Amino acid sequence: MKNFVLSITFLLFTFFSFAGACTYSLQITYQETTEGRKARLTFYVDLAQTCPYPQILAQCQEFKWYKHDGFQFVLIPGEIKSFLETYDTGVYRLIACDNLGSSAVAFLGKEQVYKNEPKKKEKVSVSAYFTVFPNPSSDGIFTLSPPSLDSSVTANFSITIISSTGNQIFTLENRPFSENLKLDLSKKDKGLYFIRIMYGEEIKMMRIIIS
Repeated sequence: MKNFVLSITFLLFTFFSFAGACTYSLQITYQETTEGRKARLTFYVDLAQTCPYPQILAQCQEFKWYKHDGFQFVLIPGEIKSFLETYDTGVYRLIACDNLGSSAVAFLGKEQVYKNEPKKKEKVSVSAYFTVFPNPSSDGIFTLSPPSLDSSVTANFSITIISSTGNQIFTLENRPFSENLKLDLSKKDKGLYFIRIMYGEEIKMMRIIIS
């Protein structure tokens, strides 16, 4: 019985040793996603390689993935599958079934993988929305227009007309603008005036002239 057990042990050891002479590699594929470009590193055994019993190595179910931190390879927690998906650059290493072969290493550069930068919400600029016409005006009648007003602009605007001497001659507070606003300065003297438009913390000054 003892000899039988020893024979089985020797047989298994021989099989694992033969399989250990085989090698494995990493197959790399790429996929474009909404987040960027990710790589999939997959455990691969070439069954046609000239070594004994590559099929044993191909049946491996134990995987450890590592990433190099600049000093050494560090185990990636939770990654125990036969493949690894990542958007990150770096040097990766796979050890498959510790006693069935060596390891496989792959390098991913910024040309191979990347993550898209999150789009920053553009700050609404009143200068991009408001125009005034005609300017100059011979009769003192102006039209303040918010062209192509975006639906994201939900706050109200405050409008103030100021003379060249700094006097406020017209004020309209907290008005949502969705259509043209008529500004009647027909009774004012000819010269330079300013329209101050306030939107939140943003202030836009526009010059108008009564000719």
